Amino acid sequence: MTRMEFLELEPSDARWSEVLASTPHDIYHHPAYVALEAKRTGSRPMAGYVRWDSGALLVPLLARGPEDGSGVLDAVSPYGYAGALFAGESDGATRRAAVQELWQALRQLGYCSVFLRLHPILDGANDAFESTLHHTGDTVVVDLQQDEVALWMGMEKNTRSVVRRSHRLGLVVERLEPLGEHLEELASIYTETMERVGAAPAYFTFDLAYFRELHAGLDRLLSLVGVKAEGDTVCVSLNSTSHGIVQSMLGGSRTAARPLQPTVLETYESMLLYREAGARYLHLGGGVGGQRDSLFRFKRSFSNDIRPYYSVRAVLDEPRYSQLVSERARSLGVSVAQLLGSGFFPAYRAPL
Repeated sequence: MTRMEFLELEPSDARWSEVLASTPHDIYHHPAYVALEAKRTGSRPMAGYVRWDSGALLVPLLARGPEDGSGVLDAVSPYGYAGALFAGESDGATRRAAVQELWQALRQLGYCSVFLRLHPILDGANDAFESTLHHTGDTVVVDLQQDEVALWMGMEKNTRSVVRRSHRLGLVVERLEPLGEHLEELASIYTETMERVGAAPAYFTFDLAYFRELHAGLDRLLSLVGVKAEGDTVCVSLNSTSHGIVQSMLGGSRTAARPLQPTVLETYESMLLYREAGARYLHLGGGVGGQRDSLFRFKRSFSNDIRPYYSVRAVLDEPRYSQLVSERARSLGVSVAQLLGSGFFPAYRAPL
């Protein structure tokens, strides 16, 4: 039997960076990103790390509680698609054993539950999670190795019409460089967009201070694409690039520019821009909460490549979890069955 060892890593631990140096990864796996997410959410950055002779498992996490007032210790992936990474050599049995080692170690440390957002493209770890794997929704991917004709024809007819109209109107798409000089513009447009769509309070924590710290810690992975109309920036998209994967992270458009639909042109021109730069995929993401809503349909209009998005919902302490769910159900005035049926995980953190 393969001997395994668990360690809880801090972002400064060299072993975290060593795993990233040895396997394809995304911005969400970087310790600097996880540390910034911990600061934004009031949690503690860490990674669950399991190693054996020929490989290792790394799971970036935000540890929550019990000092947050909930009285319970649990963990969740940082915003985005951090999921889990395997480095080195392993077969299916070894990967499953590593996950069980992770669960057992976290249980012994007092964690009640773990929620992971797995990566829709870097999905090599999925088979290790077995019964805890949950199909949460779907996301849209653009294969940038296609030629320009295929990219164009892969978009819906109405989307192509908007791009043509944008060109006729003289809208221009360009990289906004240097990035550090455009952060106030990004924050302003993003906040205006969130206010317009009535976003949940959590989305407003992506503010100017956040963008400045993200830029300071991960500048080489970031780029900003903007759309200009008569010289004014009316739309922006903050993107990351890692191992050929471009993530459309955060952005928005000016309310006054909505009739121009600048986000359509920005997305299309970004496909060409990052294709030219040698990227493999542009990941547009999915709908809010994994739903096939209007946001998903907008993204779907650019590509037929739909990838399943999985989460992991692991209950490590069943008695404690049941107790907490019962207490939360009483506080909300609903039954335990209703709370569990809401789909929120962990159910004892379900919002009002």
